[in-house]
Amino acid sequence: MKNKISKATWTVLMMLFCVSIGYGQSNSFPPSGNAGVGTGTTPDAPFHIYRGTTTNAFPTATTLGNVMQLYNYGNNGMEIGVAGGSNTRRMWILARHSAVSTLGHHYGSLHLQPDVGNKASFRGVGIGYTAGTALPIGTHLAVNGKVGIGISSPTEMLEVNGTIKTKEVNVTTSGWPDYVFTPEYQLIPLSELEAFIQNNGHLPNVPTEAEVMENGVNLAEMNVKLLEKVEELTLYIISQENKISSQEKHIESMLNRIEILETKQDK
Repeated sequence: MKNKISKATWTVLMMLFCVSIGYGQSNSFPPSGNAGVGTGTTPDAPFHIYRGTTTNAFPTATTLGNVMQLYNYGNNGMEIGVAGGSNTRRMWILARHSAVSTLGHHYGSLHLQPDVGNKASFRGVGIGYTAGTALPIGTHLAVNGKVGIGISSPTEMLEVNGTIKTKEVNVTTSGWPDYVFTPEYQLIPLSELEAFIQNNGHLPNVPTEAEVMENGVNLAEMNVKLLEKVEELTLYIISQENKISSQEKHIESMLNRIEILETKQDK
């Protein structure tokens, strides 16, 4: 009888153990309230993780650094990290091989808003806008602030430390030098222009080499200035052509007179 009870007891216990293992594969939390890991008794969000005070440890090819969350699927991993220390303010998301200590230099492709096959209602990524800003459909990336490519401290809205390759550039200007062709526009006499070039080493209203080396070139302004010089050059050419044509007519008239005089003398 004791053996039968003992066997029955063990059977029930084993059944309960198996059931507990089966239920242990997933955890259910209450439908309301917050859960915390390392936060003590007052988590501030539905799922709040607090690592505690640590020193800065950033990820390397063989270490995780201050990782807050680690996701693995097979040998693929994704890490979300927050630097330790006070006022550090550095965070990262890193996709790479899950065997970080030996294969952490094998990066993965990290996609934000990937194409799922239908982009009729696609909205992309906004950076620097308020969280309540809704990007319009068709916008893939919107940045409210300065962007640096190859440079971490841009001083302009877009600063590139390298070569830009593009098929087309559309530059907006505040004006266009058609004023050169108006009757009231006065060309500098060529003698004065020659003297200016000899004294200054550059054309009027064009920046010097030193200014360009220090400040760079504003494409919109420079294109306007260059076109202004081309239009001035066109007027100079037209003026010279008119002078040459007038001189040719005068020379032809003089030759005709000389011919008439020579004819009279021969008689």
